[in-house]
Amino acid sequence: MVTTLFPTPDSPGLDLRERRRLETSAAIGDAAITLFETQGVEHTTVADIAEAAGISVRTFFRYFPSKEAAAVDGQPVFGPIMRDLLATLTPEKPLLPQIEAALHAVLVELERYDGAVRSQLIRVRTLMLDNASLRAASLRHEDENDRLLAAEIADRYPLAGGESEAWIAVHLATFTLRTAFDGWVQQPEDAPRETLADAHTRLINARNALVAGGRTDA
Repeated sequence: MVTTLFPTPDSPGLDLRERRRLETSAAIGDAAITLFETQGVEHTTVADIAEAAGISVRTFFRYFPSKEAAAVDGQPVFGPIMRDLLATLTPEKPLLPQIEAALHAVLVELERYDGAVRSQLIRVRTLMLDNASLRAASLRHEDENDRLLAAEIADRYPLAGGESEAWIAVHLATFTLRTAFDGWVQQPEDAPRETLADAHTRLINARNALVAGGRTDA
């Protein structure tokens, strides 16, 4: 299945340079994840990853600043939908639900998508649960993206609190998303599986109830 939300080297409309960039980035990311799974993050070097991906160490650093970044930064899943969000923000509507609706659309698409992007996301989130350095790298990456998105939103959406208010909205949305994703990948295989989109909706409702001073049923 080809989707514009998850660009791959086979996606239509890409020029040769972009196609090669995606191919190399995907090869590096897959090599990093595979090595982390088989020999551990601590025992994997950048040189190991570069060799497995068939590139030089110098080329590796043109794409990623560290071995952890190769795993966590290599899947720009939410970038396209966030760019669409920025183009369609409506000042007449509350900000947070607009952000969360855009993120939710990605989760619905992920449920239907069976390609490498979905598989690598699951593998990375699973690895992160057991490795502090990967979690830290992922949080740094997500924090940078959140702050950039908040700055863009503040430029387009009138908020009394300016960029700080936009940052709170973005952070609430992405923290809830991460919590849903991590809970989803940890579901027991022998239990009825909640969909990722349903987990996201359930946690949004739980968070909103907590903020309102209420409680949620177990």
